[in-house]
Amino acid sequence: MDVREYQPQHAPARGGGVAVSLGEEGARPWSLKVVVGPQQNGVRSVDLRADKVPAANILLAMRVKDLTYSADLPLSGELKGELGRDGLPTYFRGKVTAGAGHLIDSDTPDYPMPIDSAEMSVEWDAGRRVLVAPFKVVSGANRITLLGHLEPPNGATTEWQAGLSGGTILLAGTDNEPPLIFNRIAIGMKFDTDRKRVLLTQADISNGEIGIAGTGSIDYANEARLQLGFAGTPMSASALKRIWPILIVPEVREWVIERIEKGTLQRIEVGVNSPVRNLPRKGPPIPDDGLAVNIVASGVTVRPVNGMPAVRDADLKARVTGRTATVTIGQGIADTPAGRKINISDFSFEVPDMAPKPSPSRVKFRVDCPVPAAAEILASDRISDLSGTLIDPNASKGTVAATITLRHAGHRFDDQGRHHLHRHG
Repeated sequence: MDVREYQPQHAPARGGGVAVSLGEEGARPWSLKVVVGPQQNGVRSVDLRADKVPAANILLAMRVKDLTYSADLPLSGELKGELGRDGLPTYFRGKVTAGAGHLIDSDTPDYPMPIDSAEMSVEWDAGRRVLVAPFKVVSGANRITLLGHLEPPNGATTEWQAGLSGGTILLAGTDNEPPLIFNRIAIGMKFDTDRKRVLLTQADISNGEIGIAGTGSIDYANEARLQLGFAGTPMSASALKRIWPILIVPEVREWVIERIEKGTLQRIEVGVNSPVRNLPRKGPPIPDDGLAVNIVASGVTVRPVNGMPAVRDADLKARVTGRTATVTIGQGIADTPAGRKINISDFSFEVPDMAPKPSPSRVKFRVDCPVPAAAEILASDRISDLSGTLIDPNASKGTVAATITLRHAGHRFDDQGRHHLHRHG
């Protein structure tokens, strides 16, 4: 690392500028140089050049407390400008590009978000006193193209304002479905430094048919606290899977992607009201009332239990709080491998306390069906060890009503599961 005073020959000593050079050699070399020139005619020149600087190094230098996110993206670019006596630029422009890498949450490192490339241009609009920054992000077949802006206080207010608008968000299609394209995007933020608050004043993403909207705030006057509220319009399960970012509660997202095959989500609501230090997984547990997620869906096809048939035409409700998670299905129909129909009702999946890792859970449901169909279910790997004497599905007659309970210790169902059978006919 080289840090030295930068002073052009024609500048007086007390008006000298500073040059800072950082870098590494080796297998993944990088360099960063920042030059701040001497004050001339009330302005100072600023020149920043970066070549494959690891984004993780920049995040480390910022020393953001409790930030669990990092990035292994190489950043390159050049920014030039002039700063006036008030600290604002008289002009400022440049471009920054990011190479391939990942965004990573250290709390869930097994779920990185891949980034193929990203680029951003920046320019200070002196007339409007706003920094505009169009940018593009590519991740596989997904594309994000938006216009960012940053406005400093204008004298009448001490608030900084930032936002995203314009452009499009394209999310790739799955299973031969067309891509989702959102072209109505409006996100606004205010930084109230006097009251020590960051306000999410608007977050609307839609395409005229489906979308998500929300508001929120971070209050850091005392203990930093996050308040956030989001709601979605009715949408298909496929749309939800694509909208849901991989870094947001990734295990629940994975469960939805793997278990829910189709259906319509009638209501999606997310509410957060918790101290920021409780949000990372390694922090204190979130208060039970610090999180509320509600999902109501209809016409769903879901695979609630491994080794058992999917349940179709189901009405599903899911609720997650700071400490608990519950998924219920009023009723649905399951088709056995042999084509027999089973009526499933009163299904519930419960995690009574998510603080222990792994968290214990319980699955309970009722089946009503002919004995041959029940015999197929009871022969499943999940239940056969609990069912005692197996029933021959080809030699049995009558009907069965069964309540089945399975307890999960975290990784596998233990042997405490039980079932109750009532056979008729």
